[in-house]
Amino acid sequence: MVGPGRKKTSETVIFNTIIGENLNYIRKKNEITLVELGKECNVQFQQVQKYISGQNAPHTMTLKRFADFFDVTMDDLCNPNFIELYKQGKTFNFIKKKYGKAVIPGGSSSISGVYTFAVD
Repeated sequence: MVGPGRKKTSETVIFNTIIGENLNYIRKKNEITLVELGKECNVQFQQVQKYISGQNAPHTMTLKRFADFFDVTMDDLCNPNFIELYKQGKTFNFIKKKYGKAVIPGGSSSISGVYTFAVD
């Protein structure tokens, strides 16, 4: 983390931006508000806004909570190609059952006949 008065490196800025873009994309695809995401992951929504804007990066444990919530890996959230892979159907996520919905690119309930699921 960068303390007060310390400039962020270009690598830090890029990393924060990647995580922010990926979180925002997957959040919107699952129709989750900033407040809902914050509550589910035990983070103030203002902090979620900072993550999504790339201003800050989440602590490792917070990143893990985001990954668990969206049923993706921490690597997925840090992957600069995550959004493109998602759009191509090469990665997918389930939203937690309590929201009663799941998102898979193309709206299908299976991907290449390998993964099939039902949401109760």
